[in-house]
Amino acid sequence: MPRLPRWAAWLFLLALPAAAIQSVENVLLDGEAAGLRFSAAQAKERAFTVGPWRFGPQLRFPKHGRADRIDDKRLNLYIVAPGSQHHSDAELAFDHNLLVNARADDDVPLDFDLFWAITLDPSLRTEFRKEGDLLLAAQQRFIPGDLYDFDDAPGAAMLRSALRVDSLRGLARYRNKDGSLPRVLIIQAGFALRASFMPLPPAPPSIP
Repeated sequence: MPRLPRWAAWLFLLALPAAAIQSVENVLLDGEAAGLRFSAAQAKERAFTVGPWRFGPQLRFPKHGRADRIDDKRLNLYIVAPGSQHHSDAELAFDHNLLVNARADDDVPLDFDLFWAITLDPSLRTEFRKEGDLLLAAQQRFIPGDLYDFDDAPGAAMLRSALRVDSLRGLARYRNKDGSLPRVLIIQAGFALRASFMPLPPAPPSIP
């Protein structure tokens, strides 16, 4: 699985006015929402942000293994684009779903390996809400047509805005010899995050 260069992680810390930042507080597990609270930044730590969305700080010293390598003792967390779970009218390019592969008891701090999951195939219009469906699509490939343009990728906005990939040349490393690309590109972010599951807040009362 490709891994983003460590230096590129700093590009995710996008400067936005404090009022525009929104904390991410829920995740999808097998299609169902679950509450998630990211650990607060300590001392000189800086929270990882994606556009207007604030996650926890990048971990330098996770409980298990190295922060820049996948570890089986950590859960998987996927930022999936496109998606509608986390939506901002002001920052549409950063809309996404947030998926996790398992959960634990509430209020227990856990470390997560973070992955980007970006749809490249224009014919793939599925909004992924389950890890199994996401991984299956990532194993499939497609051959872009002669007229395939970077902006034809459903996840082009996130590629451009968060990952700083803005051309077909930037996707060249993910092509096979036959010219095919993965229908969904999954990239390891190269760092871990820490969060705790929590109950979902009650839904607001409906207006009669």
